[in-house]
Amino acid sequence: MTSEITDEHDGLAIARHRIAEEARVKSGFLDLGMLGLDELPAELFALSHLRNLNLGTKYLAETGNWANVPLSIAPNRLDSQLVRLSAFVDLVMLSVSGARLPNLIDIERLSALQSLNCAQTPVSDLSPLSGLSALQSLDCSDTRVSDLSPVSGLSTLETLHCSRCFLATIPEDFCHKPSLDTLYLFEAQVPGVPVEVLSQNKYDNCLHSLRAHLGDLSAGAVTVADIKLMVLGNGRVGKTQICRRLRGEDYDPRVPSTHGVFVTSASFPASDGASPSVLHIWDFGGQDIYHGTHALFVRTRAAFLIVWTAEAESSGEHAYDGMRFPFPIGSIPCGTSRSGQPRVDSADALRSSRE
Repeated sequence: MTSEITDEHDGLAIARHRIAEEARVKSGFLDLGMLGLDELPAELFALSHLRNLNLGTKYLAETGNWANVPLSIAPNRLDSQLVRLSAFVDLVMLSVSGARLPNLIDIERLSALQSLNCAQTPVSDLSPLSGLSALQSLDCSDTRVSDLSPVSGLSTLETLHCSRCFLATIPEDFCHKPSLDTLYLFEAQVPGVPVEVLSQNKYDNCLHSLRAHLGDLSAGAVTVADIKLMVLGNGRVGKTQICRRLRGEDYDPRVPSTHGVFVTSASFPASDGASPSVLHIWDFGGQDIYHGTHALFVRTRAAFLIVWTAEAESSGEHAYDGMRFPFPIGSIPCGTSRSGQPRVDSADALRSSRE
């Protein structure tokens, strides 16, 4: 039995201790994750029997679930060291998540690899994976990856994690791969794909909804007959009067402030001669007490009309979650007439929501 490590912050000593222990027991698994290694120890490459190697923040446990490393000193620096892993000809699982790894060059030498976790790294190019014919699971979440085409040809790929990635597109042939059965795209961005189609949490497999969405697109466009308009803003700024105008009603100074939410409908003419749409108008009370409830109603796609007046603002800008919003907001299609009555400057924003 090897001796215990006395300094729990000496990553290299801990690594050598674990390597020596694995050389003795030959379990096939080794955890060297988050030990702050600047270079992989030479002793490691004598363990040619390894099948599961962790050099990152988490590893695939025997239960089949990902587990975090028990000790976290600092990320390992793996620049130009993947080529050395070719010594492990039987390696099927590799995690480099959270490591200092700029690219995946030379990983193609691991021809037996079935599972790769490169999440939370600066990796941007998946091209080195195109020849890994045995790869079944890939996690590239929280990376700079934007192109999935290099892994489209992997006939064995079953599971892909791309959460919080900004993808340029999703190749249609990739989505319909016969082998693929699990796809995670939580907080990812894909141009042209509504967020509702993607994963709603980190455990939500969105493959079925994405395939259904692509199928709908291939069937052709359908005119949206109903438009949901959410009218938001502080109290006493004229939201209700704008809603009246959209319904074809006159300005009425006797109308009281809205409490809660007032839902009405109006016919909305199309600009291209098509049949009118139905405009469902949600007039929200602007008093502070109601602001916390607004989020309960705005989780589906809609046109949002933000109403404000400079006189009702206490400062020239608003701050929220680290972002600053200056006033006036030039893109808001509403305003105030010279008489002080609220007016709608243009209906183009509403018409665009049905196109």
